[in-house]
Amino acid sequence: MIEASEFLGQLSVRIDRSRIVEVCNALRSDSETPFNYLSDLTCAHYPDQREAPFEVVYNLYSIAANERVRLKVATNGAGVDSVTGVWPSADWPEREVYDLFGVVFRNHPDLRRILLPPDWEGHPLRKDYPLEFVENRWTENHLPEFTEVQKEQLEQRRAYGLEILSVPQEREVREIFKSGKEVMPKDK
Repeated sequence: MIEASEFLGQLSVRIDRSRIVEVCNALRSDSETPFNYLSDLTCAHYPDQREAPFEVVYNLYSIAANERVRLKVATNGAGVDSVTGVWPSADWPEREVYDLFGVVFRNHPDLRRILLPPDWEGHPLRKDYPLEFVENRWTENHLPEFTEVQKEQLEQRRAYGLEILSVPQEREVREIFKSGKEVMPKDK
């Protein structure tokens, strides 16, 4: 344990990344307060902390004791050990953190992207990921090429704020209004 703090009745404990599996095993098998449920596993990115810019957060719950504890592990690109051996339910949350933050979980049974395509470049929840749309190699490789006519149509729709009108349901509503039908008939 590096440090512990309490805020609004919630205990947070900072753990050395080399001991996370050991601590999780101890908390899960504790006789008084067995933290037998991993309710969430997530991550935060602090780019100003150069040595360990990522903080993996484990939210644990003891069903029997109705207690919660939050474990925090600071890590860098080298990552942290997987806790799937302690809680198999950590499988997908660890993959999500890997996909969106780029944190590697050593000894994970199937560490690969879960939300983005395998050839996607970058990790969108990092604070250094650009906020504006970025034309990346994935988009170039996978989206169809627009003809000159399609490009012109798209530019015209955008210029008039009509992007939403290209949706089939929106066109259907427009046709209802043009025909003079009542969208929602009144009760009689």
